[in-house]
Amino acid sequence: MINKTTADVPDGPVGSLPPSAQAELEGVAWEELPHFCTGRHNLPNTPDILTGVLAADPARRVRAVGDLYRLLLNQERVFPATAPAALVLARLLDDPRTLAEGRWERRAGRRPLRAELLNWLASFADIARLDVEDGVGTAQDLAAARAARPVLHDRIADFCENDDPQVRDAALAATACSWPTLPSPRPYPGTRPPSARSWP
Repeated sequence: MINKTTADVPDGPVGSLPPSAQAELEGVAWEELPHFCTGRHNLPNTPDILTGVLAADPARRVRAVGDLYRLLLNQERVFPATAPAALVLARLLDDPRTLAEGRWERRAGRRPLRAELLNWLASFADIARLDVEDGVGTAQDLAAARAARPVLHDRIADFCENDDPQVRDAALAATACSWPTLPSPRPYPGTRPPSARSWP
């Protein structure tokens, strides 16, 4: 689906990422950290998804963002690759290429890539507040997700006063979910917090 953007984005391999994101990506043993369908034919691995987010081809960007949900947060679960992927994505937020607009699979209308990435981070942080009993991941994967929240919170907070209302609203939602001391929603039996995916 999609796709004209407001900016041309240079395509390329890992080296096309901002230096901090590239260092974060290269510091992870991704082969040891599968996503939902790692190794299946014709499905991208996590580094390919992350580098695709800033691809020059708008269709590839849309596909990469869709894969963030399909393969790294499938059915609102976290996987071994999810937390380290979130830390890489947080390093992309201030890259000017995330100002490119597009139509993304999970929301109507056009919006900046930056807002869409913030919404994904909100979904990730929201899921990290739950427990193994909620069926959202293994204890180890949830622990990694929770450990990432303070770093994400600090990165996301920079966009809470952004001039773009879509970016600002997405950042506020993501900041609320990623607050490091937020308790698990377990005190509300039989319910789950609203999915951050439905937030602006």
